[in-house]
Amino acid sequence: MPRGTVIELWWQDEARIGQQTKLTRRWAKRGTRPSAPKDQRGASAWIFGAICPAEGKAAGIVMPRCNS
Repeated sequence: MPRGTVIELWWQDEARIGQQTKLTRRWAKRGTRPSAPKDQRGASAWIFGAICPAEGKAAGIVMPRCNS
């Protein structure tokens, strides 16, 4: 890299947001196992963002899915 080249430092982070199904609990008489329907959807999105504080720049993108 030539001397005097300006370098921008960027910091980035990513996050996954969305619905994460958990166990469903239901009050019932001891020893019984009643059905407990629950929401099985797994919709989510991935958010990627980066900032350069020195330059006051930022960039971001929201993706419906992500893989490596």
